[in-house]
Amino acid sequence: MGREDARVAADSLSSCAEARAGTLLAASPWIFGFADETANVWVPHLVVGLAAIFLGLTTKQQGGYSYRQSGTSTPTVTTR
Repeated sequence: MGREDARVAADSLSSCAEARAGTLLAASPWIFGFADETANVWVPHLVVGLAAIFLGLTTKQQGGYSYRQSGTSTPTVTTR
């Protein structure tokens, strides 16, 4: 595993952790029992949690993964 592969793996784990933390934050009013309070107490938890889930799932990772080995060219197809 090269340096770039490790960075991409760390980025994807970070996004996964962000989505999981967002899930916990969005569900926290019901988990911890303060969903019955006024909306100004639980709505921010829900909104920020849903935003974290969205960002965690839609963030494009820098670099990405390529099945080609580095230094090789893409094969070209010739037609007659």
